[in-house]
Amino acid sequence: MAGVTFPVIICPLIFMTLATTGKITVLEHIPMYFVPMIWGIWNMVLVGVGKKCIIKDVKTKYLVHGGTLGLILALLGLYVFNIDIALFGISMPQAYWILIIAPIVYGLTWRYVVLPLNNLVGLKK
Repeated sequence: MAGVTFPVIICPLIFMTLATTGKITVLEHIPMYFVPMIWGIWNMVLVGVGKKCIIKDVKTKYLVHGGTLGLILALLGLYVFNIDIALFGISMPQAYWILIIAPIVYGLTWRYVVLPLNNLVGLKK
């Protein structure tokens, strides 16, 4: 539940904003609906293998774990689903910035949002 809280609150707001501004019809990009579920599964993976991880510092572990998820989702979105290009109408050279920005944003979000939420519900790292 802790890892899913943030995207479950934010994703509908993003979809609603994009749909009302006419940028997309919400049903065009169904893979984006899976983001909260992926966050929850990724959080379970972190909690499950967290003690066996090479990185011992909890804050750094969450930062790296979130950054890895951001890179994976950016690669999938950019190359498999063409989500970034279709949503924002940007050209391919500009879309490569997403491969840099997404891991940074995801890493910081996992460090400063998911870690406190996991601590709040008492999850062991």
